[in-house]
Amino acid sequence: TTTAPAPTPPPSRGEIALVVLNATDTVGLAGETASRAESLGYKGVTAGNAPTSTDPSSVYFVAGQRPAARRVARDLEITDVAALPASGPIATAAKAARADAEVIVVLGP
Repeated sequence: TTTAPAPTPPPSRGEIALVVLNATDTVGLAGETASRAESLGYKGVTAGNAPTSTDPSSVYFVAGQRPAARRVARDLEITDVAALPASGPIATAAKAARADAEVIVVLGP
């Protein structure tokens, strides 16, 4: 029998280029969440805004960063994890906030 390869371990929190975007009408939500992430060990978290949305909070990742996104999702108690779309409002907002973003949290209602 063969065994499945072990999953790639996530990078340490301090190694993840993290952006938190607020897609709600709640002023300061991204800043509060970024501060919470930094208190967990993430470094230099960038906060910003995304277009307002009714979608639930999600964690997006760029190519190769799924393990990092899963760590962020676990730490911030967010269930939705998906690849960052190549274009569109979320991709544009993420790149505007931090060009080297690896993991992007979009806070919804």
